[in-house]
Amino acid sequence: MEIRRHHNMTMDSAVQLAGQILPGFMEKAGDNVSNIQQQWDGNVLRFAFHTYGMNIKGTFLVTDDEIIIESELPFMARPFEGRVRSAIEQQLDILLS
Repeated sequence: MEIRRHHNMTMDSAVQLAGQILPGFMEKAGDNVSNIQQQWDGNVLRFAFHTYGMNIKGTFLVTDDEIIIESELPFMARPFEGRVRSAIEQQLDILLS
């Protein structure tokens, strides 16, 4: 799954914003998320976590004008991809407005 959103901010501001996205989702998921890992490598945030019996991992790439989220959902989660995508896009739109 790939989600792209354009931004009109400095690279530092966009990196800071990208760092807020994942914790926001984790907070909403509550006790259903464990083993949360996040690591910045320059302008790339690598993440992984465990939820509902599945391991999820991916990246947030921040460029001069975009935030790109990439994650491969496990087979069991693919029926929910539309809902997951919609929730992420909605959160991004709120944070970028």
